[in-house]
Amino acid sequence: MAEVKLCSISGCNKPKKPTSKLYCAMHYQRKRTGKDMRPEPFIFLKRETLNYFNSIQGGSSDCIIWPFYRNSHGYGEFSNPAYKSRVVSRNICIKFHGSPKDESYEAAHSCGRGGQGCVNPDHLSWKSHKSNHEDRIGHGTNLAGSTNPMSKLTEQNVLDMRRMRRAGCTYQYIADAFNISLMTSYNACIGKTWQHVF
Repeated sequence: MAEVKLCSISGCNKPKKPTSKLYCAMHYQRKRTGKDMRPEPFIFLKRETLNYFNSIQGGSSDCIIWPFYRNSHGYGEFSNPAYKSRVVSRNICIKFHGSPKDESYEAAHSCGRGGQGCVNPDHLSWKSHKSNHEDRIGHGTNLAGSTNPMSKLTEQNVLDMRRMRRAGCTYQYIADAFNISLMTSYNACIGKTWQHVF
């Protein structure tokens, strides 16, 4: 029987992904997307993370970057029975600023570095989704339109698509012209997506 080769990340005992020379499937994906390469998928109540969480204090203008596990959006996560959410910045906001007046409120970052793991309580406040979204636009961290790495279109493409639609082209014709799906074409043309383009 062939020897099973393990992931090269210290402490990870998962077998290597067949198409990778070094990593298991999880670490291969993390490496590809520039995420945390620690072996554990989540850190559940480890003394180190709980102690770090409890040691966080305000009073600094610098970002405090969560040094442990961060999710695919870059936000620090851990599990603590005192909090419903695993997102550290939300838990810090509860700890320092009290519970939000509504569960739909978000822990907004004045620094614009929430996606880079900032958990400084002085940078956090409760805001509605709309206000938080407006902050992201102001910070330049909103991944709308062509700034989104998953986008297949540009703002100019959308303007051209809408012009074609006004001229009588079908959604399918437009989709074929831009090599996108019919639903993507439809949503962009009617303004359900790309709302910032007009």
